Amino acid sequence: MATGREQFLFDLMIEAKEKIQGKFLVKIKETQVKKKKVLPYEDNCKICLKKFQITEGELLFLKKKGFTLPKRCKKCRENKKGFK
Repeated sequence: MATGREQFLFDLMIEAKEKIQGKFLVKIKETQVKKKKVLPYEDNCKICLKKFQITEGELLFLKKKGFTLPKRCKKCRENKKGFK
């Protein structure tokens, strides 16, 4: 059985984990149809200013690896890397 202090620390850790996970998914829009569906991430490229989307699969990959969300579209990212 956990003491009051141990339970408090455990609850605090759970709350911190939820807040951290929430910050990563700030720009993901959710809609309710029959099931909760996560729409793709959408933003404007900081180089060419065109709108781009990231699929749900890519978002899960980025989250799993701990990467930040991209600020450039795929074409501009490839140009920066030199994959013309």
